[in-house]
Amino acid sequence: MGESFGALFPIAVAVGVLAQVALCGVRRGWESVVGLDRLRRALAPLRNRWSVENEAFLETRRQVEEAEKRLAAAEARLRQVQRETTTLERTPPSFVHTLSEPGPRVRSFRGEVMFDRNGAHAAGRTVSPVWHRNNRMIVHASDLEAARREADRVFPEKGGFMKMFGTAASAR
Repeated sequence: MGESFGALFPIAVAVGVLAQVALCGVRRGWESVVGLDRLRRALAPLRNRWSVENEAFLETRRQVEEAEKRLAAAEARLRQVQRETTTLERTPPSFVHTLSEPGPRVRSFRGEVMFDRNGAHAAGRTVSPVWHRNNRMIVHASDLEAARREADRVFPEKGGFMKMFGTAASAR
């Protein structure tokens, strides 16, 4: 029996040591699980805060992208307005002289009026800068003859004016 006990003793010690190691491992494992749960609970508010801040960041990014689109559209419109302004600055002004009043049975006749600047300078008179540009006239009259009479009254040939009529612009 002595020999059988001697043969079982190392096995029993080995099983006991193995059981002790297993028990320590389970206890450590359980403690780590419990610690992990505590860590998860401690991290939950941080995760929620991160989620809220990430949503706010994404919303802010979306607003920035929309603002960049609006800015790009405004810059494109500004460039277009600058091109139009440059074109208008290069275009000489044109003056429109409106004679008579529109009314029933009255049509609008369009024409051009020019002033003889050379004759005025030769006579020693000063010439308004208006007459260095295009001058158009709109005469409201019942017919072309009435429009010519009104234009002759306002811009007489003896005063150095020359007039040319086109066709009636519109019936009113």
